[in-house]
Amino acid sequence: MQKPSNSISSADLRRWAMECYDQAINPRASGEERERLLKMRQSLLTLAEEQDWLNGKTKNPSGERVSGNSIAV
Repeated sequence: MQKPSNSISSADLRRWAMECYDQAINPRASGEERERLLKMRQSLLTLAEEQDWLNGKTKNPSGERVSGNSIAV
């Protein structure tokens, strides 16, 4: 199956999640803004996991991502 050209990479999603976290820990962020940014971060990380799955990557028992074609010995 070919990856659609308009899909967003899991790396981009993780980068955006990091940016949300950086903004959330800014002392100038209000409580509501912080909460919203942290929810966005979690959603982006979940989307990144799903994108990895769609790309054929799976987690090994340690939680590290590996290619779907890899065989653990």
